Amino acid sequence: MSFDKTFKGLLYSSLHFEDKEFEQCIFKSCDLSNVSFAGFAFIEVVFEDCNLSLIKIDNTLFQNVTFKNCKLSGVIFDTCKDFGLALRFESCVLDYTSFAKKKLVSTVFTDCKIREGNFDQSDLNKSNFNNCDLLNTSFTNNNLTHCDFSTAHNFLIDPTSNQIKKAKFSRQELAGLLFRHEIIIT
Repeated sequence: MSFDKTFKGLLYSSLHFEDKEFEQCIFKSCDLSNVSFAGFAFIEVVFEDCNLSLIKIDNTLFQNVTFKNCKLSGVIFDTCKDFGLALRFESCVLDYTSFAKKKLVSTVFTDCKIREGNFDQSDLNKSNFNNCDLLNTSFTNNNLTHCDFSTAHNFLIDPTSNQIKKAKFSRQELAGLLFRHEIIIT
């Protein structure tokens, strides 16, 4: 187990972890793209300025993990452990990332690009999408109750296939809720 350590500048080619559990650690400026973290545990960990694209996270534990200015393109969070799942994303690229069927209550996404992502059948109750680009991201059969999309843009959310009670949206982005009805808003 690694506790309270900082890992800086790690590259995939020189990567060798003896431990598979990291608690209160920081990963800074690391290129860990395509790495398999299957079965690892990350507890109160911060990833900052890292490339984590296409990482494998089958059966991986994420508890209170923050990603700051990271690239996580193509990551399939569907396969990580549900127990204690708590994530935060700040200024991240999450294109082609999937969170399908995950319980992501009160998750915060701030200044993120989540293009062509997948949140289908997820519980996003009380989550925030602060200034996020959600172009072509899928939201189907979700609990979006109390979600804040008031500064998000480019989303397409069908109110008939999602629970959206008390969710917040801006007037400027109402077309993203009405797309299915082919209504022209001027």
